[in-house]
This record gives sequence, C-alpha cells and structure tokens, in this order.
Amino acid sequence: RRREPRDLSPAVAARAHVPAQQHAGAAVAERPVAHGAGADMFHAQKEYCFRAMEQDAFPRFLRAKAFGNLTPVSALVRLVAGLIVLWIGLAVGFSLIFLDVHPKSKRFFLFIPFAFAILFLISHQYELDPLLVFFGQSETTPFRTLTIREPYVKKLLLGRAVWVSILVAACTTALSLIFWAVPGHRL
Repeated sequence: RRREPRDLSPAVAARAHVPAQQHAGAAVAERPVAHGAGADMFHAQKEYCFRAMEQDAFPRFLRAKAFGNLTPVSALVRLVAGLIVLWIGLAVGFSLIFLDVHPKSKRFFLFIPFAFAILFLISHQYELDPLLVFFGQSETTPFRTLTIREPYVKKLLLGRAVWVSILVAACTTALSLIFWAVPGHRL
C-alpha cells in the first residue's frame, strides 16, 4: 500500500514521494552492525524532508515574509478599517457636495480620510505596510513587530513600499481632486 505524505501540496507530494517499502528496506539494509556506526541510517528520510521544505515550504515562507510584512489577521483588520474609513470619507464628501457648503476649500480636507482609507486598502491588497517598512519593521504575529535584519529582504520590501506609497498618493490625490472639483448642488 502506498501512503501519501501529509501536509504537502499535491505537486510536492508527487515529486518527493518515496514508497514506504523502499524506506523500510533502506533502513533495514543500512542498519549498523556495530554500536554508533549508523550515522546515515535516516539519510533518505532527511533528503525527503529537505526536498519538501526546499520545494514547497520555503517558497511559501519567502512569499509571506520577503514580499510582505503583514500577517493575514492584520491585513484583514486593515481591510475592514479601510472600508469603514472610506465609507466615512465618501459620506462626508457627498454631504459637502449636496449641501453646497462654502467655501469650497473645506472639501480639500477630504484627503485625510481618503489617505487613510486608501493606505489601509492597498496595504491589505499587497500585505505590505509601507510605514512599517520605512521604519525597518515587519510583523511576526498580529500587531507585534520585529526589526528587519536581512539586507536582501529589506531591499525587496523597500522597493515594494515605495511602489505602494506611490499608489496611495496617486489614488488619494485623484479622489480628493474629484470631490473638490465637483460643483456643489443643494438638494
């Protein structure tokens, strides 16, 4: 009977699968006769574990930690907060338009809720908080941070943080200008 390895993706399980009989036969064949001579008794098992980690677990770890600095729980909290703040910003913006509030410059301050909302939403999408990256921090568990020490990871995160910051600035500017430029109409 073949036993499928657990906790591995199907692709890794297919590549790394070694039949159980082969494991048992190899272990019996390599069993040492003298005491202390069995250093390679579990060599096949060590190779199997190494391949599984190298091909499946490590790339997923890199995607989670080298390309983003938020945990899934924190990203979800940012999504909820971003949607709530965006709703508040849109409600205030439409109120200022439909009440035809003067001076029109009061609408300029809509950039504050829009900036926070867009920052939270894009942070959720990229699972990357640019403010944390600029301070050299990364989340390990929800809402607990650790200093980024690896230079390559820091470089990757910094590049992505700059891109996220540009997106946030562009979206915030666009939303603010749209709500500022629309003529007021008293209902």
